[in-house]
Parts: sequence; structure tokens; C-alpha cells
Amino acid sequence: MKAYILIKTAPGKDRSIVQALRGRKAIDSADVVTGPYDVIATVGAPDSDAILDIVINDIRYVEGVIDTVTCFAVQV
Repeated sequence: MKAYILIKTAPGKDRSIVQALRGRKAIDSADVVTGPYDVIATVGAPDSDAILDIVINDIRYVEGVIDTVTCFAVQV
């Protein structure tokens, strides 16, 4: 299963958050983006519970993360 994690950051923290996320095994990618969110990360895991565990334990506790939205990719 794959998910996109939309992340709002504290001002000026986007680059340090991307660097922190890129160093974590559970994160497939992380990029600074323009628009209503500051960073988008992609996560892959066996199921939705595992993805939510990654969001809660590996993303939300990075210093400067203010809010996250998890968007699960679906097969069409």
C-alpha cells in the first residue's frame, strides 16, 4: 500500500524536515513543494495500519511538523 503524506511545517523548517524524513527507513521520498502544504512524503507499507503507524511515530514527531494529512493511493 502507498500513501502521500501532506505536511504543514513551522516557518523555515521545510528543508530540515525533508532532510530528517529522507534519513528514515520507512519514508520512500520527501520533497519541499509549493501550495497549501510545505512538504509531501511518500510512504509504502503492507497495510493502512502500518502506514498510520509510520505517520504517527516517524513523521509527526519531527521537530517543526505542525499538521499532516494522509492520502492513501487507490488502485483504479
